[in-house]
Amino acid sequence: MFNDIYSSILRELVDFHPYLAASEYYDAKGSNEKIIGAVYKVNPTSSLGLKFGLELTASKLCDLSRLMVTAKDVSNCLQLIPQVAHIQKAPFYPFVTQQEGIVSISVTFPYDKTLSQQHRRFYVESLFVYIKHFCQDFFEQPYTPSSINLDYDAPPYAQEYHQAFDCHVSFNCPLSVMRFKVNNPHNPLITSHTLLHNIYLKRAMETAQKDNGVEHTKFQITNTLMQHHPQSLNSQSHADQFDISVRALQKRLHKTGTSYSDLLALARMELTKIYLYQYRAGVKYSAQQLGFKTVTGFKQFFKSAFGMPLDEAQINHGPLIWE
Repeated sequence: MFNDIYSSILRELVDFHPYLAASEYYDAKGSNEKIIGAVYKVNPTSSLGLKFGLELTASKLCDLSRLMVTAKDVSNCLQLIPQVAHIQKAPFYPFVTQQEGIVSISVTFPYDKTLSQQHRRFYVESLFVYIKHFCQDFFEQPYTPSSINLDYDAPPYAQEYHQAFDCHVSFNCPLSVMRFKVNNPHNPLITSHTLLHNIYLKRAMETAQKDNGVEHTKFQITNTLMQHHPQSLNSQSHADQFDISVRALQKRLHKTGTSYSDLLALARMELTKIYLYQYRAGVKYSAQQLGFKTVTGFKQFFKSAFGMPLDEAQINHGPLIWE
């Protein structure tokens, strides 16, 4: 997930709080993911994500904060959240929707189905805390969450969620979603500045494009699947994106231990949660957005991916996890 800024904030936080035994900390020092994992190894119920989110202040995030606050209006600012996550190569994909005065932001994990539940909790906590405080600090009309749904069990420190978000929080939901009531999403930001915004955006994109390895190919394909479906749900469109043949694309993905069909299946799983639970869309529309020609094909995929029939899942509304 992290560039040097995030890494520095994480390491300062872990250094300051006695989360780790010294030997485990130094063993993990070379990797942010390992540091997070080591924290949860020592204390599985750590609230590290909530604390990390509070550290993601505008002054520390520098250009990324400037990119956000110079956007045209509230709507454009919030729509930047997935793009910022992509620039940072985050292991999650935030999906933003705007429907009838409600803005919802979900956290999906289409890049790696082996990511631990504790890591997922860390990213959800830190992102939601950051977004909540960003909206309060920079929007002329402060927006506070109206509800939060989380796709994991309530941790022992669940009372801290109510203190952090001051809204109704539900656990064991199909998807982690934060919802805001927004009266005027096109309300201009006082800090809006088109010229500066374009400069910060160009700088951020140039940084993101420096990595062109095989892992970048895998990451870029998944990001495109999440962002440009259903038109992107075929291997030829991605081969064209990298100016190579489909066969060459498959060989490149094989080097990462995966295939295009694997990436497509995992992206479809996360998009299924988005359309059925975040959008609250119908089955037919969801099937179309996921590139299925028939509802039957979509239902077969759902049962294979989640281990239960779609009708049963809609009744239970519990967490949807990859089988």
